[in-house]
Amino acid sequence: VDSLTADLPAHPWRLDRPVDITLGDSTFDMTPLAIEAEDGSGSVHLQGRLPRRAPGSLTIAVLGLDLRDVYGLLQWDTSEVAGSVALDLAIGGTGDAPTLRGTGSLADARFGEFNAPFVQAVMNYDHRLLDANLLLWKTGQQALRVEARLPLDLALKRVARRQLEGAISVRALADSTDLGMLEAFTPSVRQVRGSLAADAEITGTWKDPRLAGFIKVTDGAVGIPGLGVRFVRINGGAHMSGDSISLDSLRLDSGRGSLALSGGVRLEGLARPILGVKFDAREFRAIDVRRLLTLDATGVVALEGPVFNATLTGNLTANTGVLHFADLVTKRIVDLENPADSGLIDLSLIKSQKLGAAFQSRFLDSLRISNLNVQMGESFWLRSSEANIQLDGTVTVNKIRQEYRIDGTLNALRGNYTLKIGFVTRDFAVERGTVRYFGTPDLNADLDIQARHTVHTTQGNEEIPVIAKITGTILTPKLTLEGTQRPPLSETELVSYLMFGRPSFSLNTSGASTQGTDQLAAVQTAVSYLSSALSSEIQRTVISDLGVPLDYFSFRPGGQSSAGDPTTGAGSVTQIAQLAAGWRIGRRTFLTVNADLCTNQTRLYPELEYRFNGQLRLKSSFEPTYACTAFQPGGQLSTFSKYQIGFDLLWEREQ
Repeated sequence: VDSLTADLPAHPWRLDRPVDITLGDSTFDMTPLAIEAEDGSGSVHLQGRLPRRAPGSLTIAVLGLDLRDVYGLLQWDTSEVAGSVALDLAIGGTGDAPTLRGTGSLADARFGEFNAPFVQAVMNYDHRLLDANLLLWKTGQQALRVEARLPLDLALKRVARRQLEGAISVRALADSTDLGMLEAFTPSVRQVRGSLAADAEITGTWKDPRLAGFIKVTDGAVGIPGLGVRFVRINGGAHMSGDSISLDSLRLDSGRGSLALSGGVRLEGLARPILGVKFDAREFRAIDVRRLLTLDATGVVALEGPVFNATLTGNLTANTGVLHFADLVTKRIVDLENPADSGLIDLSLIKSQKLGAAFQSRFLDSLRISNLNVQMGESFWLRSSEANIQLDGTVTVNKIRQEYRIDGTLNALRGNYTLKIGFVTRDFAVERGTVRYFGTPDLNADLDIQARHTVHTTQGNEEIPVIAKITGTILTPKLTLEGTQRPPLSETELVSYLMFGRPSFSLNTSGASTQGTDQLAAVQTAVSYLSSALSSEIQRTVISDLGVPLDYFSFRPGGQSSAGDPTTGAGSVTQIAQLAAGWRIGRRTFLTVNADLCTNQTRLYPELEYRFNGQLRLKSSFEPTYACTAFQPGGQLSTFSKYQIGFDLLWEREQ
């Protein structure tokens, strides 16, 4: 062969000098063969006789061989592979009974999402027995050493069976190894901390392997970007005996809870692990994906079966959590005078966020979930940038292959919905509702939620209740507005009341009020708009973004104003705002602390609600008797601090 070129995926290669190859019935001889990468990054050198029927002696020296070139030569996919190979190997004996002796290394290797550390290997194969030592290095420190002695048939031809009868021996040793090496294996983990100690051994035969030794993790920590959580204080380990690996008090913390693992893994012929692991969670933060799902769970689940077809079953309580759904209203200014805006509410579908490729794996894809019961606990909320609704109830989760299915009904207990139309924002208190899952593979639950806002009109101080009904599905919610008046008001009139506190026909009429009064009304309206718009942003920031441990937060602008002297306006006092913060302190009890912020004082008072069942509940409050201010005889402005205790027994039934 005088010349040879190969244009491979990573580098072009060429034959350095002519080579003579002689083929015979029992020999394969060659003069020194040298193939070089054109940029000098790698080389392959072969010299001698390849063993066939007759004895041979062949030496192979490889330096800087890019794995992409190897994959390209074999016509395999090179898009998910990287790294380089070095090899120094001597092949002797015959084709039926060869001998192998040499060293090799693998640097900067990547196979899909698996990133290998620097690997060194030493091997000696003779008389159908392989002796090998494998060293794994990370940042110049030895992380793991594996010693193996295996009966194998590595004949240079096709054979019926490579594994031979005889004793096997594999031993893995790690002494206070930094767990940070896991980051080199996969991008699915980040900021790994802790130490690993291991002395694990496999003996016996290929058909009947026997395990012995231990694995121990101390002060471990790992972040899972795909789940948005970080597991800390990982301590425990496993011991090996016979054909099983048994877990020893393995425990880890996440959020404010913990997870204990028990059970173990049984090996069938070394190559087929069978899981039998139980997970005992106590308010364990399992997932925290912003704008998708946050979940702290308590319960016991079991994972059983082969690793790549395992089944998850059990019962969980979602102690705290948030399920996000699409927003409802496109933000735009509505012209109430324009007949084209009679629909008023322009709905838009906002794509839901999903777990990305950061946590996809063959294990999760093949995992089966069978009748996993999830009960909503003390504080589980359905939330978007416009709504914050507490849920109760139970759902059943199933999964086959990559299809999840959820069945069950969740009830809306309380919460608020913020309607945004143009520059105006109004808060609605949730009265009732349901979220129903029907086991469809798209996980798209039906919504039926009702919320109420009471408008205080600017003329006559009349109260106009406005009902917001959220229907449709979680992915494509719909919103309609209704009134309780007879005859019913149109949506145009309801939005007019929501925005301006008066009907649409009066928007362009001029009143008889003085210029100062008009200006004051305009200022108060503007402050009301800005404060109400700020309310939803504060609520979202406090609960969702900052993670303040509140189940409910409300900021409502003030609207009450009193004057000491009705003629001069001296001594004017205004309710600036009303704050409310709530916590669920049991499965049936909810505590709310209210704060009235007035220009002359601040008042705090609590409210307690106890729910007997889905229809009957008891509310009690300790609240001020009067508003921020009141008039005494003679026109004097005075602040009252009298309080009253009230009880309400509420029964509601949905037809």
